[in-house]
Amino acid sequence: MDDRLWTVLIKGGAEVSFNGQGSIQHHDGTRSIWKIRGTRAAVEEVLATAQSIGCSVEVFEDSQTEEQQVVRKNLLGVQREGFVFQTEKCPECFWFDPLTKNNCGSTDWPPETVNASYKFHEKARSDQSSCPLNGSPIEQV
Repeated sequence: MDDRLWTVLIKGGAEVSFNGQGSIQHHDGTRSIWKIRGTRAAVEEVLATAQSIGCSVEVFEDSQTEEQQVVRKNLLGVQREGFVFQTEKCPECFWFDPLTKNNCGSTDWPPETVNASYKFHEKARSDQSSCPLNGSPIEQV
């Protein structure tokens, strides 16, 4: 059983109340937004009931995607055992990219992206020149 958090938008139809997990969710027949914790199958039952009385429903899963989990872990510096950022300035740097191998766009992005970033963004130039490593392969254009 894989419980998740869901946001349910209900519009129109008849008034209805659902009792679940110790709380009552009420829809007055106009527009309601509910938060429901449960499996997809349990949420589908609620949706089917609401639809059967004329409600229009939309459901959104509030959980993180796998990619979002990777980004969050990288931002927290927990993506691999013993990991530390290359410098203390990395998390605030223009070049910081938690989706790349070294977390550094100046070394991991394609050359055309690095060059365009350096050309068009003052923060990119400033952060590169003040980088404690100061060895990034940025071409100045």
